[in-house]
Amino acid sequence: KVKPLLKYIITRGEIPLFSLDAKLILDEDIGYIKLNRFSGTTSNEFYDAAKELLNSGMESLILDLRQNPGGYLDAAINVSDQFLGNKEMIVFTEGRNRKRKEFYAEKGGLLENIEVVVLVDEGSASASEIVAGAIQDNDRGNVIGRRTFGKGLVQEQIPLYDGSVIRLTTQRYYTPTGRNIQRPYNKGSEDYYMEVYKRFENGELNNKDSISFADSLIFKTPKGNLVYGGGGIMPDYFIAIDTSLNNKGLTQIFNKGWFYNFCFYYADKHRETLNKKNIKKLNVLAPFETFVKNKDADFNFNLNKKETDYLGTQLKANIGRNLWGNSVFYSFLLTEDKFVKKAKELFSNPIGQ
Repeated sequence: KVKPLLKYIITRGEIPLFSLDAKLILDEDIGYIKLNRFSGTTSNEFYDAAKELLNSGMESLILDLRQNPGGYLDAAINVSDQFLGNKEMIVFTEGRNRKRKEFYAEKGGLLENIEVVVLVDEGSASASEIVAGAIQDNDRGNVIGRRTFGKGLVQEQIPLYDGSVIRLTTQRYYTPTGRNIQRPYNKGSEDYYMEVYKRFENGELNNKDSISFADSLIFKTPKGNLVYGGGGIMPDYFIAIDTSLNNKGLTQIFNKGWFYNFCFYYADKHRETLNKKNIKKLNVLAPFETFVKNKDADFNFNLNKKETDYLGTQLKANIGRNLWGNSVFYSFLLTEDKFVKKAKELFSNPIGQ
């Protein structure tokens, strides 16, 4: 006999999308903020995080915009405004049939007297490039990493009667020195979308000397530091992409889901005994290896020391995130982060190379 259907009323809840991944203090007085996008909540999230870090003794800040694809222009302007002095330019827009429009900082920025370093890579785009460009062109701080994506077009929406819209590209974004953020797209769409992958092939992600600039693409900041155009933001200090962890065993561990399943399992099983201090000394590699062998008895880890250390750090970081959130996750990862290590070296040193 078939049982009668049961009726339920399900109320759809709001799913908050936060743009702040982490905020924490490193080495007593160095603050760290990571933004994953520039959304409608970013301005308030960033301000609150910066204020909290200042109250905790922050004297310098690492702003991590790696793999941040951008978002709202207003959010980028508001974040930049916290660092820049009154009437310092943040960005300007200009198009063939659009007059130049300039955006300036106002006085009273929360972080005007704080040293800052911005971290970027080939995944940093749009609003991220506006912030990095504003910091760099105003001699406000150093930019560390690799050349950013190069997405700097302004689109306007034209509504149609059926409710759809046409998005028309009308302008470009320019940094304060006049650099065009948008990379060229005159060779066709395929070349444009494959350009970031070609950076790896031509060695740009491994060696800064693989990049050359025409004289017309070299600009000077107010203090005489050279900055480069041609699409994207070229950092002051280059960090090569790490290709040393291209291990088949590591890839399989992640692709098969063993890594994340173990982290959930271990965090849940030891929830009552783990804390933020003892997890740092925890040896999770042995139980993880047992966990994997139960899934595949013939699996061969075959990891060198660097790969083993990497796996151990990743395991503790993800277990920590499951228990206490992103700040614990990043506190583990940042200890061996080359970008962060370089940022720490640069604080209190002159801007530029």
